Amino acid sequence: YWLQRLGFDFHLNQDFNSFSYFGKGPYENYCDLSHASYNGMYESTVDAEYVPYVFPQEYGNHANTKILKIGKMVFESKKGFEFSVSRFSNNNIYKAMHTDELISDDKIYLHINYKSAGVGSNACGPFLKEEYRVLDKHIEFEFSLQPN
Repeated sequence: YWLQRLGFDFHLNQDFNSFSYFGKGPYENYCDLSHASYNGMYESTVDAEYVPYVFPQEYGNHANTKILKIGKMVFESKKGFEFSVSRFSNNNIYKAMHTDELISDDKIYLHINYKSAGVGSNACGPFLKEEYRVLDKHIEFEFSLQPN
Protein backbone atom coordinates (compact mmCIF):
# COMPACT_ATOMS: atom_id res chain seq x y z
CA TYR A 1 0.00 0.00 0.00
CA TRP A 2 1.12 3.58 -0.62
CA LEU A 3 0.15 7.01 0.71
CA GLN A 4 -1.49 9.82 -1.23
CA ARG A 5 0.65 12.31 0.68
CA LEU A 6 2.74 12.52 3.83
CA GLY A 7 2.95 15.68 5.89
CA PHE A 8 1.23 17.97 8.35
CA ASP A 9 -2.24 19.53 8.31
CA PHE A 10 -3.04 22.92 9.81
CA HIS A 11 -6.54 24.28 10.38
CA LEU A 12 -6.52 28.07 10.02
CA ASN A 13 -9.12 30.82 10.28
CA GLN A 14 -10.35 32.94 7.37
CA ASP A 15 -7.63 35.56 7.92
CA PHE A 16 -5.21 33.22 6.13
CA ASN A 17 -6.82 33.56 2.69
CA SER A 18 -3.87 35.22 0.87
CA PHE A 19 -0.39 33.78 0.60
CA SER A 20 2.87 34.02 -1.32
CA TYR A 21 5.46 31.35 -1.98
CA PHE A 22 8.72 30.58 -3.71
CA GLY A 23 8.29 27.24 -5.42
CA LYS A 24 6.72 25.66 -8.49
CA GLY A 25 3.77 27.55 -9.87
CA PRO A 26 1.63 29.29 -10.77
CA TYR A 27 -0.51 26.23 -11.58
CA GLU A 28 -1.05 23.18 -9.42
CA ASN A 29 1.73 20.65 -9.93
CA TYR A 30 2.65 17.15 -8.84
CA CYS A 31 5.62 14.84 -9.34
CA ASP A 32 4.09 13.52 -12.58
CA LEU A 33 2.39 16.73 -13.70
CA SER A 34 4.69 19.74 -13.52
CA HIS A 35 5.91 20.59 -17.01
CA ALA A 36 3.84 23.80 -17.17
CA SER A 37 5.08 25.02 -13.76
CA TYR A 38 8.28 26.89 -13.00
CA ASN A 39 10.18 27.86 -9.87
CA GLY A 40 9.50 31.45 -8.93
CA MET A 41 7.85 33.80 -6.47
CA TYR A 42 4.04 33.70 -6.67
CA GLU A 43 1.03 35.18 -4.90
CA SER A 44 -2.38 33.55 -4.66
CA THR A 45 -5.51 33.08 -2.58
CA VAL A 46 -7.26 30.00 -1.28
CA ASP A 47 -10.16 30.55 -3.67
CA ALA A 48 -7.84 30.94 -6.69
CA GLU A 49 -6.29 27.53 -5.91
CA TYR A 50 -9.61 25.67 -6.14
CA VAL A 51 -9.93 23.28 -9.09
CA PRO A 52 -13.55 22.12 -9.67
CA TYR A 53 -12.83 18.55 -10.69
CA VAL A 54 -15.97 16.68 -11.76
CA PHE A 55 -15.23 14.07 -9.10
CA PRO A 56 -14.02 16.00 -5.98
CA GLN A 57 -10.42 15.32 -4.99
CA GLU A 58 -7.47 17.09 -3.45
CA TYR A 59 -6.14 19.91 -5.60
CA GLY A 60 -3.73 22.85 -5.80
CA ASN A 61 -0.47 21.16 -4.85
CA HIS A 62 2.76 23.14 -5.25
CA ALA A 63 6.07 21.25 -5.24
CA ASN A 64 9.66 22.34 -4.59
CA THR A 65 8.53 25.11 -2.25
CA LYS A 66 11.29 26.79 -0.27
CA ILE A 67 9.24 29.60 1.33
CA LEU A 68 5.53 29.95 2.08
CA LYS A 69 4.16 33.11 3.70
CA ILE A 70 0.57 32.78 4.84
CA GLY A 71 -1.04 35.09 7.38
CA LYS A 72 1.51 35.83 10.06
CA MET A 73 3.46 32.62 9.45
CA VAL A 74 6.48 31.79 7.32
CA PHE A 75 7.35 28.19 6.46
CA GLU A 76 10.86 27.63 5.11
CA SER A 77 12.88 24.62 3.99
CA LYS A 78 16.26 24.36 2.29
CA LYS A 79 15.34 21.00 0.72
CA GLY A 80 11.82 22.11 -0.13
CA PHE A 81 8.34 20.84 0.61
CA GLU A 82 4.98 20.58 -1.08
CA PHE A 83 1.87 22.44 0.03
CA SER A 84 -1.76 23.04 -0.78
CA VAL A 85 -4.59 25.09 0.71
CA SER A 86 -8.32 24.42 0.64
CA ARG A 87 -11.62 25.58 2.09
CA PHE A 88 -12.71 21.94 2.39
CA SER A 89 -11.64 19.32 4.91
CA ASN A 90 -10.15 16.09 3.60
CA ASN A 91 -13.14 14.18 4.99
CA ASN A 92 -15.53 16.41 3.05
CA ILE A 93 -13.52 15.99 -0.16
CA TYR A 94 -13.32 12.20 0.19
CA LYS A 95 -17.04 11.81 0.95
CA ALA A 96 -18.29 14.13 -1.82
CA MET A 97 -19.33 12.50 -5.07
CA HIS A 98 -20.03 15.81 -6.86
CA THR A 99 -18.76 19.38 -6.48
CA ASP A 100 -22.10 20.59 -5.09
CA GLU A 101 -21.49 18.31 -2.08
CA LEU A 102 -18.36 20.22 -1.06
CA ILE A 103 -19.15 22.34 2.00
CA SER A 104 -16.85 24.97 3.49
CA ASP A 105 -16.83 25.13 7.28
CA ASP A 106 -15.23 28.59 7.56
CA LYS A 107 -11.75 27.14 8.03
CA ILE A 108 -8.77 27.07 5.74
CA TYR A 109 -6.89 23.80 5.52
CA LEU A 110 -3.15 24.06 4.92
CA HIS A 111 -1.18 20.93 4.03
CA ILE A 112 2.62 21.04 4.37
CA ASN A 113 3.89 17.84 2.82
CA TYR A 114 7.10 15.92 2.52
CA LYS A 115 5.74 14.47 -0.69
CA SER A 116 2.48 14.00 -2.58
CA ALA A 117 1.72 11.18 -4.97
CA GLY A 118 1.11 11.84 -8.64
CA VAL A 119 -2.33 12.57 -10.01
CA GLY A 120 -3.08 9.20 -11.60
CA SER A 121 -5.22 7.19 -9.20
CA ASN A 122 -7.25 4.77 -11.31
CA ALA A 123 -10.32 6.93 -10.55
CA CYS A 124 -10.63 7.86 -14.21
CA GLY A 125 -7.56 6.40 -15.86
CA PRO A 126 -4.68 3.97 -15.44
CA PHE A 127 -3.30 2.99 -12.04
CA LEU A 128 -0.56 5.31 -10.76
CA LYS A 129 2.94 4.20 -11.76
CA GLU A 130 5.10 3.08 -8.85
CA GLU A 131 7.63 5.87 -9.43
CA TYR A 132 4.94 8.46 -8.62
CA ARG A 133 3.70 6.86 -5.38
CA VAL A 134 4.75 7.77 -1.84
CA LEU A 135 6.58 4.57 -0.93
CA ASP A 136 9.69 5.97 0.76
CA LYS A 137 11.14 3.76 3.48
CA HIS A 138 13.49 6.44 4.84
CA ILE A 139 12.27 10.01 5.17
CA GLU A 140 14.22 13.15 5.95
CA PHE A 141 11.88 16.11 6.11
CA GLU A 142 12.31 19.38 7.89
CA PHE A 143 10.91 22.87 7.73
CA SER A 144 10.88 25.85 10.03
CA LEU A 145 7.82 27.84 11.08
CA GLN A 146 8.40 31.43 12.13
CA PRO A 147 6.26 34.51 12.67
CA ASN A 148 6.06 36.85 9.68
